[in-house]
This record gives sequence, C-alpha cells and structure tokens, in this order.
Amino acid sequence: MIFHTGKDGYRHDITIELPQDRLKVGVMVSGGADSAILLYALCLERQQTGSKHVITPFTVARSDGAMHYATAVVDYVRKALNCELADPVKVGYPQLHHSQQGKSGYYDAIAMGMDLCYFGSQKTPPEEFPMPGVYPGRPDRIEYATCLCPFALCDKRNTMELYTLLDQMALLAVTHSCTEQKEGRCGVCFNCSERAWAIAACDFTDSGNT
Repeated sequence: MIFHTGKDGYRHDITIELPQDRLKVGVMVSGGADSAILLYALCLERQQTGSKHVITPFTVARSDGAMHYATAVVDYVRKALNCELADPVKVGYPQLHHSQQGKSGYYDAIAMGMDLCYFGSQKTPPEEFPMPGVYPGRPDRIEYATCLCPFALCDKRNTMELYTLLDQMALLAVTHSCTEQKEGRCGVCFNCSERAWAIAACDFTDSGNT
C-alpha cells in the first residue's frame, strides 16, 4: 500500500509492505500513535494481500504505561480487522537511556526468531517549529538489514494523516504519547507537544484523552 500524505513543504509517500521472503515479522509497539497506526497498516496489508506473515507485537515496558497502552492497541487492531494477533511480548530493558530502549527490544525480538522488526519512528519536527526540551536524535536511516522503519523520512504530520486516510480515529483514541504521566496528557512534554502540533497541521481534533 502507498499513502500520499502531507502538503507542500512536507509531502511524503509512505509505503507499507511485507517482504515476501521474511514471514516472521515483529512490530515494536509503544502504545503511542505512530507504532499503533503502523501495526494496523501492516495487519491490513497482510489481510488485503492474503499473505502468510506472522506478525508479533513487542513492547519495552517503560514506566509511562507502555505495556498497558500497547495491549489496548493490539486488542483494538485484532478486533477491528478480525485478525490473528498475539498479545504484546515484553522485551528489552526499560532502565536503559530512552535512546537505547528500543534497540534493546529489537535485539531481543531478533533473538526470539523474528526475520525482521518494524519501528514507527519518524523524523523530529523541523527546527522552525519550537518544541519544549531537547529534540530527540531520531535516525534518518536504518542501520540493520533486519529492521524496517517506513516513517523514517517523514515527520509526525505525515504519520498522523494516516489516521484520516485509514479512517481510524477510534484507534488514535486508545494511544498514549505522554512520557510524563501514565494517564492523560501533561500537555507540555516533547511528545505531547509534537502530537498536538501534528494533529493541528492535519486539521482534526485529537479523538482521545491520553
């Protein structure tokens, strides 16, 4: 599937596909908006193509309630698409610096037999859009042959638009982006600010309160 997202200045085509030569697929699911829509799109792609891929969600159980929200995301996708999808598998080391947590989960998932893993990470917002705190250093490329990141070259405005293109505002409602509290949104941390900025650019209202 190819999605044409964005407007002048940040247009980007997002391709969602499952490699036919690698059937055991892991998806790192944080409970946030980006990994949630990625998981949904991958499961939809599997359904529409009739492929035999086994998709397994993995989660690093961070202190922001990641396992709780990841479980809610997986349950939603399973019911929405009436598809086979295991509960999230706990991997990685949440006590590591946040920049290393996902990588530790990836190593565990590959060790468990996955042929490849998907991440929902995307670029940081352009510097002309000020956000609180220090911008996280997100990669603009993937270093490993067994790791795929379909959103790596676009920013959160593009990934948020997938919710409208796929008509999945109900999925957005169960996601949780805030890193400062387990329930609700603090509204001031980087992730809350980035989410609000991207949704405003897409001209819709956040469907959830998390």
